[in-house]
Amino acid sequence: MTTPRPGIGERTTAQFTQIEVSIKCRRLKRTDWLGSTDPFCVLSISDPATREEGKDSAGNRKVTRLPSERSTEIGRTEVVRGNQNPDFCKTFKTAFVFEEQQIVTVRVFNEDKRGSTDLKKHKFLGSASLSLGELMNAPGRSMKLPIGKRGCTILHAEEISPRNDELVFQFIADGLRNADGLFGKSDPYYTISKLCENGDFSCVFRSEVVRNNLSPQWMPRQISLQKLCSGDVDRPMKIEIWDYDRKRAADFLGAVDTTIRKLLESYKLNVFCDGVQRGNLLVSQATVKLVPSFLDYLSGSCRMRFTAAVDFSSSNGDPQSRESLHFIDHRGYPNEYQAAIASVGAILEDYAVEKKCFLFGYGMKEPAESSRLHAFPIGDTSGVTGVDGMLEAYQSHLENTAYVMCEPTLLAPVIRNAANAALHRAESNDQEYSILLIISDGSINDFQQTVDELCVAAEAPLSIVIVGVGDGDFSSMERLDSDDTLLVASNGKKCARDIVQFVPFRKFSHCASRLAAETLAEIPGQLAHYFSSKGIAPTPPQASAALEDSMDETSASAAIPSVSHCVVAEASPMLFVASTPLLEATAVAVDSSVESPQQYSSIVAAAASQGPLPEYVSESAYGPETYSGRVDYQSTHSSGSECAASPAASWVAQKQGHKNRNNLVPGTAVLCQDQKSQSPTPKKQP
Repeated sequence: MTTPRPGIGERTTAQFTQIEVSIKCRRLKRTDWLGSTDPFCVLSISDPATREEGKDSAGNRKVTRLPSERSTEIGRTEVVRGNQNPDFCKTFKTAFVFEEQQIVTVRVFNEDKRGSTDLKKHKFLGSASLSLGELMNAPGRSMKLPIGKRGCTILHAEEISPRNDELVFQFIADGLRNADGLFGKSDPYYTISKLCENGDFSCVFRSEVVRNNLSPQWMPRQISLQKLCSGDVDRPMKIEIWDYDRKRAADFLGAVDTTIRKLLESYKLNVFCDGVQRGNLLVSQATVKLVPSFLDYLSGSCRMRFTAAVDFSSSNGDPQSRESLHFIDHRGYPNEYQAAIASVGAILEDYAVEKKCFLFGYGMKEPAESSRLHAFPIGDTSGVTGVDGMLEAYQSHLENTAYVMCEPTLLAPVIRNAANAALHRAESNDQEYSILLIISDGSINDFQQTVDELCVAAEAPLSIVIVGVGDGDFSSMERLDSDDTLLVASNGKKCARDIVQFVPFRKFSHCASRLAAETLAEIPGQLAHYFSSKGIAPTPPQASAALEDSMDETSASAAIPSVSHCVVAEASPMLFVASTPLLEATAVAVDSSVESPQQYSSIVAAAASQGPLPEYVSESAYGPETYSGRVDYQSTHSSGSECAASPAASWVAQKQGHKNRNNLVPGTAVLCQDQKSQSPTPKKQP
């Protein structure tokens, strides 16, 4: 019998805008007269169904010291040591939904126990709360809110650009000021701040510290243009260099006012402190890298494989008892394991090949055997069909299995098997990615071994989602979700990337869509990051068979003008017009004997007489510019002077701030036409 899908509450789908929120604090309370303030912030958002109740005498919303169970923690900032006026570099991405009241709360703590994720072990400095609607409607999308008696926090929001470009760069400083006197040298690090819409600069990145060096060479970095400049390469930004001091505030060594464009074009920038040059900043590397998105891979030949692993250890209780997390209620009420499989699986089954899903169990043994089964298949080993097949296999296993539940609960074998299977499949298809859903009641008896296996699994095309069911202790699972600090294996090797997302089931059990959204939020970024880091590019989008069949020979031949003076040239990524790649274009080159614009115009007129000229897109770093029925013309004589240029070429030249380069053979004219079947040509760097 097929178990009915859980009906644990749904809400209607709303249109939303992705935004990025940054945080500053000013005049925070000093926590120790003999020490310093080491603040960090926790940002959370309330469930749309809940409302903050009560206000203080100043009219501000009352906020509890710790986040409630009905709120969702968006994330935590880094700890800024020895600073009562911190600018936090970490930003937070969230969805702004116009038709919902979304209450955002900022809680500020002083780090008392270094490295602890338990907020009860840190001193609470204050909090502030507002709705996202208030923030998005505020002037400059910035709001200043009081914290405590004297302090305040400043929140700023910006809409996220759809571009995926990243800046790959490395800085070297030379001749910096020594702030440590005769018996030492400065310990420099730098920060990058971007100009916000309200006119203030917001810190977006902080580098590592280079000890005792006035000519430091910092590590190469790769940061998204969205974070650095909101996708605008001409937006002003500030690079500030500081001398780190463990016991007091950092000393200012100098700053550089620049833009992304200047970093791409310059090698040496002057560092100024109080109007006086105090050294140089050398740009040893600066290039823009186009990072494919999750949808780029998905629209190509990327295949996803969904596997779920269910915890059957004895800590879950006897399945025959109503108190057990595995109890099957035949009236149709799902247990938490069934609800988690249904909520998350309903999303992932749509991306699985032929909806084939795989179900495993761990934490059982055969009655007569002492050895434990830490990863055994449930149902058909070749996969079951969709969520319904997984739920049916799960229920059948509980009702018919001869295995008995046991302890300990070991996650390392489950992760090892999933990683090995993902690597094995990648050998035959590098466009395959696996997602492992682990559902457990919380206890982990092999924590360090699990960390070691996760560090190995980070090199595989694999993401792991852990859903904690019941009311157990999930502190170990929360530590596996290393959003802020990457895990470190027992041999000292740092994990290459974060591949784990942990979500407690009961926090979202009232709304299946929220549970699925929170659980799967990080997977698109993890997939794109893995393929990009391995140099695996997305394949061109697959055209449907119906579309291909609908194209006849007449429409195909009409796409290219048949003119006696024209010959079709092979598309090439090295072919440029006005220094701009011919994106998705086939080049039609005119015979090199054409030497004048008049001759060229007559050829174009002959082509136009056979039908309207095709539309083409001239692509630059600033987005597409479309012209219909026009062509680009560039002819260079031996002197190198430019004869003519189309409106498209003029626009690109104006945007890029330079003249057309002589990228074409002298005396050559080019006609661009849209040819969607061609693979995209890489953009040229701005």
